[in-house]
Amino acid sequence: MDAGNLLQQLEAQLALLQQVLLTLQDPHRGDDSVAITDEHPETLQLCIQLEQIFSHGLKSAFFGGRKEAFEFVQTCLGPQQECYPVVPLRTQTGRFRGFLRRALTAGRLAEYIQHCCMKERVVKEFYRSGSILVEKPMRAHLMDLLYTLSTLPFHLPNDLKHIDLDKAWPASRPTTLDIQPNIIDESDSDIDDMNESASTSEHERESNDAVAATQATDMPSLTEASPTSVTNDMLALIKQQKQQMQAQIDQLHATIHTKDNELQAALEMIKHLQADHDDNVVHAQKPTVTEFEEQKQALEQQTPELQTQIE
Repeated sequence: MDAGNLLQQLEAQLALLQQVLLTLQDPHRGDDSVAITDEHPETLQLCIQLEQIFSHGLKSAFFGGRKEAFEFVQTCLGPQQECYPVVPLRTQTGRFRGFLRRALTAGRLAEYIQHCCMKERVVKEFYRSGSILVEKPMRAHLMDLLYTLSTLPFHLPNDLKHIDLDKAWPASRPTTLDIQPNIIDESDSDIDDMNESASTSEHERESNDAVAATQATDMPSLTEASPTSVTNDMLALIKQQKQQMQAQIDQLHATIHTKDNELQAALEMIKHLQADHDDNVVHAQKPTVTEFEEQKQALEQQTPELQTQIE
């Protein structure tokens, strides 16, 4: 799939997840302890899109096939990381899926990928030219989406028995209530009591519905304004977190620039010291003026003797 379409789909999926979070939160109670889980079908679609994005443009492997996204992440982050799957997985594909789930749950996916993208040599070793992670404009767009995604709460465990990430992503599981059937003694007296109870419950339900309808008519509509307020607060929080993350990235780049300057200065100093050392060696090997004079006098003393021998 085209890289631009992949990013557009991720952006659209991010908007859907934000709507899911709004529906989970209770604006009247201010409950923000909810999380997006496998029970939401949007989660499955998000994971599939992320896998497609990080598989886009992978180079061919030396022994056939293609390089793996998890191998790229492991090369950049190191062999031991808390974001790696805690359950044993047989394939690199399964391990990368486990990495995505743990990183989303920790809210650090953007941080991990930003660290990987800073290693340009490794990026170009694994990805072809034109891929999302190689082309800087597309990479910047992706990082904006990932930092926004990192503000959403996820709870995606990897250690559940029904999950086999080596084979496929876990399908969404709608919430169901585990209701155990009641064992009823079908005696005539029990049946009469049940009929009477059902009749009473029916009357109570009709009465409650009438009261609820009256209250709904008299009560001012609060829910219509609530989503807008929650959306504005959420957007403000996302903007603030994004600014904080960008400030951290800028500080990191400044630190790298400073260290690079210090390294260049150290290299220049080494070159000067090496040049001074070479000059000292050359001077030590050159004969001095005094040595030339002594050699001249010795030759002058030998000249009469040589001339006598010639005669």
